[in-house]
Amino acid sequence: MVEVDSSTAYADGVAFVTVTVRNPQTTAQRVCLRISVPTWAPQRGGLSAPAWNGDTWEAVVGPGRCRGLGFASPVEKSECLGNPVEVVSVDRARDVEAATAQPEAILADLDAWSPTTDIVTRNR
Repeated sequence: MVEVDSSTAYADGVAFVTVTVRNPQTTAQRVCLRISVPTWAPQRGGLSAPAWNGDTWEAVVGPGRCRGLGFASPVEKSECLGNPVEVVSVDRARDVEAATAQPEAILADLDAWSPTTDIVTRNR
C-alpha cells in the first residue's frame, strides 16, 4: 500500500496543501487521490496539470519512489478539518505506465527552462 502524507498552510482565506505519495512496493503503482475541499489545481498554459481531473489526482509512482503534489483551496482554517486527501485506489501499473514513472522519463517530459537575460548578469 502507498503512504500519503499531507500538510496545510493557511494565508488570507486560502489553504495551500502539499502532499507526498510514497510507494514502498517493488512495482510501480497507479494511485488515485480524491480531494475533499474545493480545489485549485496547478495549471500550465491555462489548463490543469495532466495528473488532475477536477477534484482527483491520478498518476504512477515508481517502485521505491515518491511523488509530490500540491494545490490551493479557497477555504478558511476552520472549514478544513482533518486531512483533505483521500486514497481512492491503488493498483499495480501496467508496463507502459511504469516506464513513464522512471526518473529519466519524468525529466524528459518537463518543459525546457532557462533564466531570462534580465535575471542573469554576466561578468566579462
